[in-house]
Amino acid sequence: MLNKNRLKEIKKLTQKKFRNTSSEILVEGKRIIEQIITNGYYPEIVFINESNIEVKSIIAKEKRNIIEYVSPQVIEQLTETKSPQDIVALFKKPKLCFPTKGNFLYLDALRDPGNMGTIFRTAASFNIDGIFISEDSCDVFSPKVIRSSLGAIYTVPFKIIELTKINLPDCDIFSTELNGLPITEITQFKQNMIIVVGNEANGVSEQNSKLATQKITIPISPQMESLNASVATSICLFNLLWNKYGNKFLNRP
Repeated sequence: MLNKNRLKEIKKLTQKKFRNTSSEILVEGKRIIEQIITNGYYPEIVFINESNIEVKSIIAKEKRNIIEYVSPQVIEQLTETKSPQDIVALFKKPKLCFPTKGNFLYLDALRDPGNMGTIFRTAASFNIDGIFISEDSCDVFSPKVIRSSLGAIYTVPFKIIELTKINLPDCDIFSTELNGLPITEITQFKQNMIIVVGNEANGVSEQNSKLATQKITIPISPQMESLNASVATSICLFNLLWNKYGNKFLNRP
């Protein structure tokens, strides 16, 4: 049985300042929790609304999991959503080894957690090796990022770092901008690749734009000024990986 002091500490994880200093995070939703478990990470505690025990599923079958049946009021205190789902799990933060070579994204002051989570999900879908994130981007462990990523923060390594401090030899740095070479025309690639995704309102910063080896753009209708950051990232990833590896881009070395 969970004591009141421990529950009080867990409730604090809904606040960024406590998530930053803790080794644990809260994850809401049956589908996401099951996905994280499928990827090999197991929760420390699973909180289930006592009025809806049907949500247990495979989670309750795992002997290593601790199931706590709690009131709807406790579930609300463990989440930030207006209409919370009936299950919340406490996980240790992921500890993934960050690779020293490969294909990467760089998120430049990305502020929208929905965009960040979707980009993580896309990166996992296309087997991206890792994501670099600027210090002024949103919190990777915010509940909305986790939900939008469908738990992909547990499969894609990430590192908080400034672009100027990244040292990758033989590397293309592609900056996504409004005026650049169309991505369909990029056919020559170095061993490593970083695709820089800019801030939703202002795009790639001037400082990071200057570091690019090539500015790239997605041709779109003049009726629209730009694409959503996560949509643009998906299009860039697919096109550049296809151009680099052909139809075997998902099974590349």
